[in-house]
Amino acid sequence: MTKPNVQQAMQLLIAEIERQIPLQISEANLCGGKCVGCPKKMLEMLDSELSYWKYADSSLIPTLADLNRLAKIAKRTHKVFSKNGFIPA
Repeated sequence: MTKPNVQQAMQLLIAEIERQIPLQISEANLCGGKCVGCPKKMLEMLDSELSYWKYADSSLIPTLADLNRLAKIAKRTHKVFSKNGFIPA
C-alpha cells in the first residue's frame, strides 16, 4: 500500500473531520447555556479552513504545514465540542 500524496491526504483529512465533527449544528444549540471555550468561534474557524480547501483551485497544492494547521484546528474544535457535550469524548 502506498502513502497518499499531499492532495489525497488533505481530502482524507477533510472527510474524517466531516465524519467526526457536527459541522451543521445550529447557532442556537452552540450558544445555549454555559460554554467551555467558544464552540461557535471554533466552528467558524474550522468551517472557513474546510471551505478554503474543499473549494480551492485544483492548481493549489497543500503543504504538510497546511495539513498540520487544519488538523490542529480540527483537534481543538473536537476538544471544545466534547467539553460542551456536543460529541462524545
